[in-house]
Amino acid sequence: MWIAAIRHICGAPGSAPHGSPSPATGTGNETGLRAYSATCLRRTWVYQDFSDRNTLMLHDAGNPVRSGTFRRGIARAQLARLLTSRAELRSYAELTAGLG
Repeated sequence: MWIAAIRHICGAPGSAPHGSPSPATGTGNETGLRAYSATCLRRTWVYQDFSDRNTLMLHDAGNPVRSGTFRRGIARAQLARLLTSRAELRSYAELTAGLG
């Protein structure tokens, strides 16, 4: 059923005009469509990790009652690194913007 939905949104493989590649697969066959799940799963785990770390960092940084003083210290160290490291800030910005 999900393949039919993707075909409906992106166009059936090989259905692009003048024999050009299908937007769904880029090749006119279903190879790209089959690889879609693996590609999206990897991306999903990257953003799930980012979201989890971001939530812990932002929610634990100011409240020692919530997670204890150790977790608060870790969160504050992460925030400090984010605010002082260009590389860390760039990575954070890329993930926030969906470019990671």
